[in-house]
Amino acid sequence: MVLRRLVARPEALDRVRVRVDVSREPGASLLGRVSTLDAAGRSVEREVADDSCDALVHALSLVVALSVDDVPPAEAFADMPPLRRSISPPARDGWGDAPFDGADVDPRPQVPAAPGGSFGVEPMLRAAVQSAFGPTPAVGFGLGVAFEHAGAGLWSPRMELTGMVFDGPSTALSVPAVVQVDALVLSASLCPVQLAGVEPWSLRPCVDLDAGRMTVSGSGGVVTRAEERHAPWLSSGLSLHVGVAPWGGPLQISASLGGFLPLARHEFYFAPDIAAFEVPAAGWRAASALAVTF
Repeated sequence: MVLRRLVARPEALDRVRVRVDVSREPGASLLGRVSTLDAAGRSVEREVADDSCDALVHALSLVVALSVDDVPPAEAFADMPPLRRSISPPARDGWGDAPFDGADVDPRPQVPAAPGGSFGVEPMLRAAVQSAFGPTPAVGFGLGVAFEHAGAGLWSPRMELTGMVFDGPSTALSVPAVVQVDALVLSASLCPVQLAGVEPWSLRPCVDLDAGRMTVSGSGGVVTRAEERHAPWLSSGLSLHVGVAPWGGPLQISASLGGFLPLARHEFYFAPDIAAFEVPAAGWRAASALAVTF
C-alpha cells in the first residue's frame, strides 16, 4: 500500500523508512502509529484510530504518502539497517503496475497469522426440568462452570460441569399414599464441535453424564412407618445446546434438550404388593442457563 501511494515519487523509495505499530486499545478500536523522518532528519510520529482494520490501513498509507513531500538526504539513514529485497511481482491496483522493480521495499501485504483460538471460563446459573426422577417431571436449579476453547472451524470443544438440586412434586397414587422423589445430581456435558457459529449464535451436540443420589419419601393411609429411602443415580445421554450472546458481550444465554438412559433402574415400594415408583428405561431433560464469559 505504501508503494501504491508513492507511485509519483519513485526516487523516494530508497530513502524512505516507515514504522507502523498497530495495537488494540480499550473500547475495541485500533490505533496505528506512523514514524517517518522529515527533511531535517527528525522523527515525526502520527496516530490514526479506527474500528475497521481495512480503513486504518488505508489511512496509514495516506499518512505515509503525505509525510514524504520533503525527502531527507541519504545520510540521515546511514545507520539504519536495510529492508529486505522484494521477490514478489509488481503490485497492481487502480494505478496500474507499480514501476519499482528491485526496490528495497516489499510491497506484499502483511497477512496476520491465523489465530490459535482462545480459552474461556464461564460461571453459570442453570434451571432444568427432568423426567425419570419420579412419577412426574422434577424441577431443578444449580450452579456450574463451563470451559471452552474457541478454535477454528468445527473443532471448538466445550465442557460444562453443573451441580443440580431437583425437587419432585408430591404425587398421589391409586392407593391412599403420596410419594415424593428428590435428587442431588452432578452433571458433566462434553461438546467437542460447534455445528453453527454465526455470531451471536452457536449450536453444539453434547454427550452427557450424570451421577448423584435419589431420595424417596412417602406418606398416606397405607404408610405405617414413614422412612426415607436413598439410591444412587447414574445416567448417560445426548443433548443439543443452542446459545446466544444477545448484546454481543460476555453474557451468554443457552437452552438444551436431550434424552438419557438410566444405568440403574431402582424400584421403591410401600409394601411388597404396593409399588411407589420405578425408574423408567429412558428419560428426557430440558434446561436453560445463564453464563458470563471471562
